[in-house]
Amino acid sequence: MGVMTIADMLALEPTLERTKTLPSETIVAGAMGGSASAAYALSFLDPTRRVVVHEDYGFPVGTPLQALHLAVSYSGGTEETISFAREAIRKQLPFAAVAAGGELVEIARMSGSPLAVLPAGFEPRNELPVMLRAILALIGEDKVLTDAALDEAEAVARAEALAGIFANATPVFYASARNALLARVGKMLCNETAKIPAFASVVPARNHDELQGFDPGGPHAKTIKFAA
Repeated sequence: MGVMTIADMLALEPTLERTKTLPSETIVAGAMGGSASAAYALSFLDPTRRVVVHEDYGFPVGTPLQALHLAVSYSGGTEETISFAREAIRKQLPFAAVAAGGELVEIARMSGSPLAVLPAGFEPRNELPVMLRAILALIGEDKVLTDAALDEAEAVARAEALAGIFANATPVFYASARNALLARVGKMLCNETAKIPAFASVVPARNHDELQGFDPGGPHAKTIKFAA
């Protein structure tokens, strides 16, 4: 399969099976890694929507039963997400799945649940726009990304500039709660694509502890690079 541009991914029309009207005010998403970032992106697009992301085995405690319980696994074989899906179906909760194949697709089809099938053959961390578009399609909001403006050449130039800053360094991404997704994705790409250590946190909470370690008067000041 050829390489898809960001614009191609934003324009993707996922294959939907057994779609129906789904609750979307609150979404409880069982997902891990790059697949979880797609769920986090929902609240990034619409901060008024409550999105609970469960990155673990089993089922979260105390979430609304009337919420949409959404299993997202690009491979369709993530065991934590599979356990979440099985529990949601067992409890007969509103449920839908997003995957490119694997056991999760089989579970959704066997239970008669709504399903968005993604094109296979990519790394999950690189398919955030594809997975996000699929989730939006399931909840009937797939037009949200239609008018997204993108200057891909500028995006590549900025990415190359950042790569230069990160050379021979350990990146630490800080963002506001509103932009936490951006820090998460930056960390993920450094870890999984560039294969380098990287970390991410949210301010202002981290102003009270972690950021103190970057004090210009501290013992490691000479080894720190800052980029806005």
